[in-house]
Amino acid sequence: KLTKKTIRSYFALIFKVRTYKFDVFLGLWQNPRYAWLAFLAGIKMRVGHAFGLINRVLYTRFTSINRLDFMSHQVDWNRSFLQALAPLSDCADPYLTVQKSWSDSLIVKYPDLGSDYCCVQMDVSESARLLPLASYLQIVHTLQKVYSGKIVLIVTQKTKENAQFIRERAQSQRILIMDTLTITELTALLEKCDLFIGPDSGPLHIAAAFKRPCIDYFINDIQEPLHWSPWTTHHVSLSSKDGNKDPFFPIPLE
Repeated sequence: KLTKKTIRSYFALIFKVRTYKFDVFLGLWQNPRYAWLAFLAGIKMRVGHAFGLINRVLYTRFTSINRLDFMSHQVDWNRSFLQALAPLSDCADPYLTVQKSWSDSLIVKYPDLGSDYCCVQMDVSESARLLPLASYLQIVHTLQKVYSGKIVLIVTQKTKENAQFIRERAQSQRILIMDTLTITELTALLEKCDLFIGPDSGPLHIAAAFKRPCIDYFINDIQEPLHWSPWTTHHVSLSSKDGNKDPFFPIPLE
């Protein structure tokens, strides 16, 4: 929605990106505002979807895979951007790595973490992807019975109160609440988790990229698990009917 505030934020982002002097921009969405961002930020190589006249003018290279074809996986869509940069035979598969400073920062902030832990994501930018509090209570209760390590609840200030309520109900020192993670600390955390549980989100796909076991859930009618679920990792994808948020959503932990 265009307002004075969002327009100011958009141009503030452009100027911020411009200071980094990036060489390449990958526009993972076909909306032309991303093409404009890359163009105005002065990024020379801009790869995006050949969708509409604006994208064709502002991007320098294109991918033509239809991102709305839900019979193809999002990974195929993302890899098509690499194909636009260079033949896939000439470049290695993408991978993630964690710098020691990221792990050190995580341990300094949360010294009680230890080496055995699983993660439950309780916050995401879109509230439609969140489960009711009763479902998170059920998940944590079941994990307490079947898992002996720490249970990390990944939250923000908006959902921290719910996480505190869960910890009080569980009366367990094994439950850790993390509400101040940076993106690098989050990456370090997910690299070694025994299990990740959460909605379709950035943290889910970071965990999957590290080949960590995942349980992901889709509770709206927009997302299609066949298109958005994790790739190349052990995972279970759950999809509710008609966007139903039943508090006893069947999380198969036992």
